Amino acid sequence: MLVECSADYGQTWKVYRYFAQNCVASFPDIPSKPAEAVGDLVCDSKYSDIEPSTKGREGERGEEREREGRGKEAEGEGVRGREGEGKTGREGEKGRGEEVRGREGERGREREREGRGREAEGEEVRGRERGRGKERERVREGGEGERGRGRRGKERERGERGRGGGGEGGRGKRGERERGREAEGEEVRGREREGGRGKEGERDRDAEGEKVRGRERERRREREREGERGRGRGGEREGEGGREGERKREEGERGRGRERGREREGGKV
Repeated sequence: MLVECSADYGQTWKVYRYFAQNCVASFPDIPSKPAEAVGDLVCDSKYSDIEPSTKGREGERGEEREREGRGKEAEGEGVRGREGEGKTGREGEKGRGEEVRGREGERGREREREGRGREAEGEEVRGRERGRGKERERVREGGEGERGRGRRGKERERGERGRGGGGEGGRGKRGERERGREAEGEEVRGREREGGRGKEGERDRDAEGEKVRGRERERRREREREGERGRGRGGEREGEGGREGERKREEGERGRGRERGREREGGKV
């Protein structure tokens, strides 16, 4: 059902409102919401129920039902929106966690690379130290071998001398003993010379250190002398300033005395 109204005493008519039990099915092009102003064209279903309304109660119940339905729909939309926000938040958290994990993985890889580089450097340093130690051992072995060869050569010489001088008797043996003692004495002297050279080097270093210390002392003394000279100059300047001040004071007093004498002479006249 529809109701028409006229504003020019029946000359023209226009639809005022639509009424139906199911507004969506009967009038699909007309909105079924409540009218906000007097001239709003809407469809009303609260007066078209199977049981007619009495004293407006049925209409109020229908409006309440519509409001409840709309409130439920709004609550459902809010819940859906919250669920969607929660999903998006979870997805964002997952993405952030993946980013953090990726960063931590990169940092761990960088640390592993640094540790491997340090280990490689340590291995190189250890290899160098091992090579140096082997070279030192070779040098020591070479020196010991040369010393052993020298000893063996000396023993051979002694044996040959002993064999060659067997006919001479005790004199040859005594000579070999003396020569062996002389050789041992030469070795001992050579060692003492080497020790003396080390001591001489230490003495040279001590002498150089003493020279450097003496130079530093001389420089300190020169600086102290320069400071004393500067202080003496400052004192002389202060003394000259005091003398000039005294001279100026004396000159002022003399001028004052002359002025006083002139004043006295003028008073006598």
